[in-house]
Amino acid sequence: MGCDNYHLRIEFPSSSEKWLVRVPRPGLLNLGEATVEYMYASEFATLKFLEGTSVPAPRAFAFDVASNKDNKVGSTYLIMEFLEGEVFDVQGASGEAKKRIYEGVAEILVELSRHPFPKACSLVLGDVRGEGESDVMAGKIAGLRSKVVPPFGPFDTAGEYYMAIVDAHLDLIAEGRLYPELGVEAYLAYAILRDRILDSFGESAGSMAPAKNTERFYLTHIDPKGDHILASPSGHISGIIDWESARITPFSEAFGPSLFTADLHTLYSGNSGITPDDHLLAEALIEAGAPALADAMRSDERARRLHFGLGSAKTEGEMWDLIRGLLDAFGVYEGELFTKWRGGALQMYRGDARLDALLR
Repeated sequence: MGCDNYHLRIEFPSSSEKWLVRVPRPGLLNLGEATVEYMYASEFATLKFLEGTSVPAPRAFAFDVASNKDNKVGSTYLIMEFLEGEVFDVQGASGEAKKRIYEGVAEILVELSRHPFPKACSLVLGDVRGEGESDVMAGKIAGLRSKVVPPFGPFDTAGEYYMAIVDAHLDLIAEGRLYPELGVEAYLAYAILRDRILDSFGESAGSMAPAKNTERFYLTHIDPKGDHILASPSGHISGIIDWESARITPFSEAFGPSLFTADLHTLYSGNSGITPDDHLLAEALIEAGAPALADAMRSDERARRLHFGLGSAKTEGEMWDLIRGLLDAFGVYEGELFTKWRGGALQMYRGDARLDALLR
């Protein structure tokens, strides 16, 4: 049982092969039936795409959705291969164990870099061909880490993609569905990001927004906390699992710092910056012959900070630390104390109807 899904293992008496059935838990279904069905359909399409690569992901066998009247199971489900291995503990791993895993991750990132897409999106199934097979194609993005955003996109540019993410956060904060305890402060932080960074994507945005006619996007696992990696008894990667809501993202996000190499203490303390593990993975990418990917891994953590957002902050102090880290990563934190920053931001966005509603 995971956070969002039940998992049932199927074993065959006459074979060593094992399958896994994924079924949504009630909490996930609270997002709405259509959203959950889209997430499952997109995950199936993602796994089918990965079957044509060297990425050790589960093979996907079948899926169906609850709204299909011919679905005899009566629930949305996905049937995939069961992969053997121990969940990798990135926090407790020894240096040698981490090095082996990072070498494997580097090989996977290099493989994914060979499969660019023209849009920021999630994958969906296209038209079915004569033999019952189907191509995958660009579809709406299946969701963000918060899992409360309905499908949106696809996007032709990194600028459009990141603008939509910030706008989605502003909508959710204004509706009280995200950071309800400190909605005013959260809204101000994202409003600043939208106006000062994402609205222009000029020189300050750097590699996150190359020229439109040269942009390429790459498949990215959206929840790489380490438990998505299975390790064999020898300590090498035996599988990458949990591709739910995977998306195609800009180069610097796909190959830049992620939660996998993050230092959670640093994230929550408000100190932005490249971590020792970011550098370790960058070194593995250099050894794998991918210096451009290594440069992305050790350049900046804007994408990581943006998607991590304001974490699970519950107190004003925690919220301020996360806001400082977020704004600092984008170069718009000027060293103010919280009260001065809040007062200045309130003055700046006076008259914003949604902010005024949060203040009441």
